[in-house]
Amino acid sequence: MPTVAITTCTDESARRYASALGENTAVRTLILGHDSGPPDVLLNGVSGLLLAGHSDVGAGGRGVDDGPGADRGRRKMELALLAAALDRDMPVLALSRGMQLLNLAFGGQPLTEVPSHGTDPGDGDAKSARHMVYLSPGSKLAAILGMGGFFRVNSRHRLGVKEGRKSPRLLASAYGLDDGVIEALERLRVETVAPGHGPPTDRSLLGKQKAFIRALHREVELGLSAGKSLEDLQKSIRLPDSVRLHVGSWFESQIAKVYSEKTVP
Repeated sequence: MPTVAITTCTDESARRYASALGENTAVRTLILGHDSGPPDVLLNGVSGLLLAGHSDVGAGGRGVDDGPGADRGRRKMELALLAAALDRDMPVLALSRGMQLLNLAFGGQPLTEVPSHGTDPGDGDAKSARHMVYLSPGSKLAAILGMGGFFRVNSRHRLGVKEGRKSPRLLASAYGLDDGVIEALERLRVETVAPGHGPPTDRSLLGKQKAFIRALHREVELGLSAGKSLEDLQKSIRLPDSVRLHVGSWFESQIAKVYSEKTVP
């Protein structure tokens, strides 16, 4: 039986999430602000992590419903647990505040207030807002639901994120049709890279190519400062072995392109 760790603020909240998971899942409740210890210890024997919703993480990454000191400790624990789970390649479901933390953890910006996505404060019944969303058919969420497409859903969140504040390392798999507010994020897990030149390889090539491009720009700038011509640069700059298979005979033309970018107004 799999064991899922749930981060929450109260036992009552934990029981609601545990009930939703069903009888075939064991639950380890981590009460934020009370349970403590190294993340690896807290996640020992755990199969998945559920970052549950409670107070929002507002502008500047601070919870808007709690005192800054109280929220800071919870946020630190949640982010540490999330990092440990991702390092283990553990499945993570991040709901509400959890999605906000996921975006921050991957370098995104804090969420902002979005209209018409939460309950009406003046409504005694606290009815949820409802709106249409599009779910990408090829996403993980669509695979779990068994389909993608257009859905009318209830909505009870006050904060949201649009493309400009989303982490570039996350994929928006669902968004509102009326306002473009992102309703679901997924981690991009690239395993195989098919470059324009050279054989298919793993994702480590992306980091090598990024380093190569930065180094190439730096070498051309240094050469220009020393008064070197394009021909001199093409003779003196050496192609790194790390990207040789994926650059090859195109190297001199790449030097020429960078040279042109640096010299042509």
